[in-house]
Amino acid sequence: MDTAVCRMKESLGEIQPCPGAPCAFWEGEGCALGQIDFRGRPDVATFLLSLRSELESVRIAEDATEARRLFFERLNAGRSD
Repeated sequence: MDTAVCRMKESLGEIQPCPGAPCAFWEGEGCALGQIDFRGRPDVATFLLSLRSELESVRIAEDATEARRLFFERLNAGRSD
């Protein structure tokens, strides 16, 4: 995980560690937006943070759906009928 702060949050006056790989904007070994200067562009940072939140919510929902599917698949595999 990157120990730097999230540049989008920083541009809005918040100090938050970069979430690293769980972030929707993480690519390979770093942040896809890490080189963008968000100073003076709080509207862009706010939009991207909102988008990141939506993308991460979808990922969580997909993970939960997949976990339920696997659970029921395994449960049904053990049926004796």
